[in-house]
Amino acid sequence: MPTATYQLISHYPVSSTSELTIDFTSIPQTYTDLQLLCSLRNDDAAQAQNILLTFNDDTTGYTNTYLQGNSTSVGQGAVARMIGDIDTAYEASGVFNAIKVDILNYSSASLTKLFPAESAFESQANSPAWHMLTANIWNNASAITKLSLSNTSAGKKFVQYSKVSLYGIKSS
Repeated sequence: MPTATYQLISHYPVSSTSELTIDFTSIPQTYTDLQLLCSLRNDDAAQAQNILLTFNDDTTGYTNTYLQGNSTSVGQGAVARMIGDIDTAYEASGVFNAIKVDILNYSSASLTKLFPAESAFESQANSPAWHMLTANIWNNASAITKLSLSNTSAGKKFVQYSKVSLYGIKSS
C-alpha cells in the first residue's frame, strides 16, 4: 500500500481583526489530494451555523448530504457546500470547533471533486458535543486553484484564534 506524505502548503491564523472569509489562493497543482484542518468560531449570537467551502469562486454545482448526532439525538439533511457547523458567540467563551476535509483529485481537469468532511462542535457548555459527517461533490472538472471558507449567515466573521491549515498529500 502506498504511503501518503503530507506537506503544509499554508497556515491561516485569524488575527485580532475578524475575517468574513478565509481564502487560500494559487494552490500548487503538485499534489494528489488536499487536506484542510480547521479550528473555527464566529461572532454570530445564534447557535451553531454552517461553514461553507467554495472552490475557484464558483458557488454552483455542489451536492451534499450530512449525518449529525450527539448522545441524545441524530439528524440528517443536505446543505450545498457545507463541511460542518461552527461554534459561535452563543457558546461558552473560548470554544472552537474542529473540521477535517479531504479534497480528492483536486488537480484533475477531468474528474468531479469529492470532498468528505468530519466535524465536531460543542453546542452548550453542559450539552453533549455534536459530531457531523458530510459527503460533498463539486460537479466541475476544473482543477482547484482557490478555496474559500465562509459562514452561512451573511456578515458573520471568523474570530481571533480561529485557524486553518491546508496540506498537500502525495502518494508514493
